[in-house]
Amino acid sequence: MASHRDAGRRALIAVAAAVGAMLLVLLVAIGASSMAPLRISCAPGLDDDLCHQTVGASLERGLAPFHPLILTAYAEPGEAPGPAQIGHRATVTFDLLGVPGPTTVALYYDIGAHWGGVTSRTAPELAAQALLAAALAVGAVALLIGLVNRIARRHHQAIQAEGAAGKT
Repeated sequence: MASHRDAGRRALIAVAAAVGAMLLVLLVAIGASSMAPLRISCAPGLDDDLCHQTVGASLERGLAPFHPLILTAYAEPGEAPGPAQIGHRATVTFDLLGVPGPTTVALYYDIGAHWGGVTSRTAPELAAQALLAAALAVGAVALLIGLVNRIARRHHQAIQAEGAAGKT
């Protein structure tokens, strides 16, 4: 009877660990999505304040809210000739952790005085990449903890075996 209880406890612990790992993956992914780009650079001639505002606008108007960690953001002016002109105003190119190739957001100002952004990747694609990157990070940490635990356990067993051999 005790072995059934032990097996049930182990199964419950395994389920709790799996749920905990999934929650941790989700928290890591949400945390990465909420961070500002690690590095922002601008095209020559683009004012620094305007550059940061452009990157901020692309995050609000184009890039999906749930995305992988932004490693770099590069802002460059669009094709619209002046500040009062409608059309393509700027393009921001992002390098996202775990996403192959650049992700771009083209910012437009339309005739109705509305800002909009068109991204090169869909929201579900970026969400999947964010979860994958977070899962790999959590998995790597779990693997490292498991290896350290295994080494420590073997070391402890070797010390106990030496102690037992010395007593006989």
